[in-house]
Amino acid sequence: MSSNQDYGIYLVTDPVLCGPRGVVETVRLAVDGGVHTVQLRDKHASFDQQLSQLEQLAVVIDGRAKLVINDRL
Repeated sequence: MSSNQDYGIYLVTDPVLCGPRGVVETVRLAVDGGVHTVQLRDKHASFDQQLSQLEQLAVVIDGRAKLVINDRL
C-alpha cells in the first residue's frame, strides 16, 4: 500500500548543523518560511531530552506543520 501523503517542504533537524541558533529557533524560522514537515533527528538524545525538545517545538510550530521524531510520528 503506498502513501499519497504530501509532506511538502520537509526539514530534518541536526543539532550540530543548527549551530548556535539551536534547533528550536531554526525550526521556528523554517516553519515561518514555509516548511510543512519537521523531523526532529537526534539519535543521541535520551527520551526525556527528545520529549523536552518536542514540547518546545510544538510551541513554535503551533499546528502549522507536521512533526516527526526520529522516524516516528
